[in-house]
Amino acid sequence: MHLRAYRTFDKVARRIQLLYEVTIHSYGVMYEAGRQKLRDKKALGESIDIELESRTVKRPLKILAFHSRDVYPHMLRANLLVRLVTAFEVFLVDAVEEVAERSDTPFEIDARVEMSQRQFLALGKQQLVKDYVVRRTTRQMTSGGLDEIRKFYTKCLGVDVHPPTLTLTELQEIHERRHIHVHRAGYADEQYVHKYPATGAKIDQVLPVAETYLLRAIEVLSQSAEHVHQAVTAKYPAPPIWTYLDGSQSIAATVDQLMVVSATVANFQSAASLLNLTAPLKGTHTITSVVVWVGTRGGEVRWLVGGSTEEMTLFFRLLSAREHGGDISNVDYFKVKRDGA
Repeated sequence: MHLRAYRTFDKVARRIQLLYEVTIHSYGVMYEAGRQKLRDKKALGESIDIELESRTVKRPLKILAFHSRDVYPHMLRANLLVRLVTAFEVFLVDAVEEVAERSDTPFEIDARVEMSQRQFLALGKQQLVKDYVVRRTTRQMTSGGLDEIRKFYTKCLGVDVHPPTLTLTELQEIHERRHIHVHRAGYADEQYVHKYPATGAKIDQVLPVAETYLLRAIEVLSQSAEHVHQAVTAKYPAPPIWTYLDGSQSIAATVDQLMVVSATVANFQSAASLLNLTAPLKGTHTITSVVVWVGTRGGEVRWLVGGSTEEMTLFFRLLSAREHGGDISNVDYFKVKRDGA
């Protein structure tokens, strides 16, 4: 089953690319139309009415036209890069929360947790110890960035955050460039220049986000997210869900008894086999004439059964025989109360 976090990231990545393509197209239209109009010197002081959701604003034609050529595309790509990398990190953290729903194993490590006795007792009373550990882990990942996230993934999940076809350096550089645009308004610092000399970056000069760079970043993070998704779901699959198969009879008002029966199944793997696992109950009475539906989830099975007193007695004798034979265990049941019954 897919991770919810992966579906969310994949949707965001696709929307970012589409938003970029549509907006760049609009910038191109604005530039060409504005340049044509500005050939008439009388148009140099003209403004354009821009319709917003809540109001209309006037903006100078000359600025809009010529900034659509370079300034706006650069700002757009820088902002979309920030949004993209943030979405990727959110995916990695949210994926860990989903793993926690499936398994305790990644959190069973020797890390020390400090808290007051009052906090400890409160967590114990509310059965929130695991929730506390998961929240503490994800907070550390969020504040530590990619390095802290990767440390948890490799150490606790046994999964790297990038596929073998990509280098860690490329993934790190994308995150570092996002950091530069968020915290230094896009101006490279000494650490970035020293760490990534191949980019040609200069200290205190703006790091550009070219179109090829943004599209490559989308590709790299999308491939990495898909890799993480596949690796995590393979190691920590979602628990099975209930699957239902109808029996042959509908509930009739004349049915003497209607009961829900549950058991753990040892040797039978599907609802279809459960309907056919028995010989006839007795004479003309068959298992399919008693079962209304069967539901399975992994090794669990539930029957909704209804029939005459004789049929139900035969059915429970059959379950008892199967239980003694080791085919099923943990048999439990309760009667369904019906109006007038």
